[in-house]
Amino acid sequence: MAKADDTDAGGGEEAAPAPSRNLEAIGAMIGAMVFFNFGDATMKLVADTVPTGEAVFLRCLGAVILLAAAATATGAFATLHRAFVPLMAWRSAGDVGSALTFQAALARMPFADITGILQLTPMSLTAASAIFLGAPVGWRRWTAVAAGLVGALLVIKPASSAFNPWALVVVLSVAAATLRDLSTRQMDHTVSPLIILMLSQAAVSLVALGGLFLETWVWLTPVLVAKIAAAATFTMLGHL
Repeated sequence: MAKADDTDAGGGEEAAPAPSRNLEAIGAMIGAMVFFNFGDATMKLVADTVPTGEAVFLRCLGAVILLAAAATATGAFATLHRAFVPLMAWRSAGDVGSALTFQAALARMPFADITGILQLTPMSLTAASAIFLGAPVGWRRWTAVAAGLVGALLVIKPASSAFNPWALVVVLSVAAATLRDLSTRQMDHTVSPLIILMLSQAAVSLVALGGLFLETWVWLTPVLVAKIAAAATFTMLGHL
């Protein structure tokens, strides 16, 4: 995957990469957001019925099965040995934290409010990229980030009687997702994305399986199975 850290013009910052690569990256990101929104909305439909651990376990297990089949068909397992590095562990940890906290909040907050708080993600990624990766960030980007922060604070209402403590759980999900994305950014680009995602989703499913000892898991109806399968597909495509 090509590096796509473009910067604002002027101010002595580095020149941006080729626009064609940036457009490809922008298109991929827009597609990812569309798939994530469908996946999150589908998981919201089961959040009131299926416990958090069970929902996340089944969704990720479904994704692992699909990814393993795709990796087998494409020969991606040839890159498996290069994926066992510390960055893979960090990515998996971020994925675990993000998935579990987000699903827990889905069951306890309006979907629209959660989406508003997720506007913190660009701020978190931009700041973390500047601090940990040394990415040059210009004032235009910081301005856009600040606008997202203001919008998220309006949703969270930290000083209001309408404050929902589960909003802080969504913030934790944003932080975990930032760890996941920064780790992915630094991984060996010759490792197949199918392998990276398969290992990460396997880690999430194993941790979520622990919910069996903390929650009362339920038998799924065919409709619930279909919804979780759809969520697994949408989320997998978004990550890819």
